[in-house]
Amino acid sequence: MGVFLFPFYMNSVFVLQHCYELDKDQNWVRGFSTVTTIMIKDCDEKWEPVTAACRPDGTYKIVDSLHDTLLGEFKIGDIVRCELIDGELYAVEKIII
Repeated sequence: MGVFLFPFYMNSVFVLQHCYELDKDQNWVRGFSTVTTIMIKDCDEKWEPVTAACRPDGTYKIVDSLHDTLLGEFKIGDIVRCELIDGELYAVEKIII
């Protein structure tokens, strides 16, 4: 099936990390999650990259941040709707379920 890569930021540098080779990795038990980087505003209203899991309904669940204590409106675990602007995903709305 191919190699699964996921993007993230480390020290303000965009990195693609190899995770697993789908259907070949012996540690893969079942299922999978596709993750990507989205932008959210921090407590100072500056855009901050965070890692988010893509959900089947087109929303994203925030799963990791380098600066989780500085996050603003959106926090780790929140589900958000994003808009694609200039090739990047920006969180614009928190989804309440």
